[in-house]
Amino acid sequence: MLLNVRSLSSYPGPPPCCQLTCFGLVKKKVVSTYSSLTLDIIGIAALGIDLENLEHPSTFHECYHAVFDPPPLGQLLVFLDGFVPIRWLPLAENRRFAESNAVVRKLLRQIIRDRIVALTTPGGQGEKVKKEGKEEEEGYKDILSYIITETYTPSTRPWDEEEILGHMLNMVAAGHETTASALVWATHAMVTYPGVQTRLRAEIMELVNNRLGGEMPGYVDMEGLAYLGGFCKEVLRVHCPGLSLSLPLSHTHTHIHIQSVSIFGSCFF
Repeated sequence: MLLNVRSLSSYPGPPPCCQLTCFGLVKKKVVSTYSSLTLDIIGIAALGIDLENLEHPSTFHECYHAVFDPPPLGQLLVFLDGFVPIRWLPLAENRRFAESNAVVRKLLRQIIRDRIVALTTPGGQGEKVKKEGKEEEEGYKDILSYIITETYTPSTRPWDEEEILGHMLNMVAAGHETTASALVWATHAMVTYPGVQTRLRAEIMELVNNRLGGEMPGYVDMEGLAYLGGFCKEVLRVHCPGLSLSLPLSHTHTHIHIQSVSIFGSCFF
């Protein structure tokens, strides 16, 4: 899933998809879209598969949210269960949680089994080859594949399915909500301060338009975008996804510099 940045250059101002308000249905749509998008990205990075939730909500997506993003009653039960085991109570929310949890684990376990077979079977997609004295991998390049590749060797004890499943659940759960939350707050900042959004677009479009042969910028190129880097760091500082509070400035002065970007206090918010 790649955004064609060049198509945005035809708009004199912020593109329609960025001219958002932070209330009502539009807010719900942004949160829902980012939730699906980040789950797809985490799926590719951690599992090596495209869950395609952005196109149409999948069974995995629905069950995942039932487990990790429950309604208020479910959140209360999660809190209370940390002190007194109550998941066995015959409540509709408990049944929904148990069924969804079983589906998520079943789907992930099948992905793990299929990947183990693919990576350990001679001639499989993930077979390692020796080339010019260096060991290179063909096929899968995701966290799950790296875990299997590094543990399923003669000199190490392979992790069993439950161990790998536990790590995958942690990676998906921890990486998904925090990333989606950061994107929502970044969008909120750009909507609240259109000047910031315009400057970000100008910096990005300058990089895109200067690429020879129409190639899309790579990670190293994007690392050189000073204002974008400063913007992302300030969003993460003020609205830290892992904490329900803003982190303090690193200096006693109200004026700081992040990668040559002058930021006065919480200028974006």
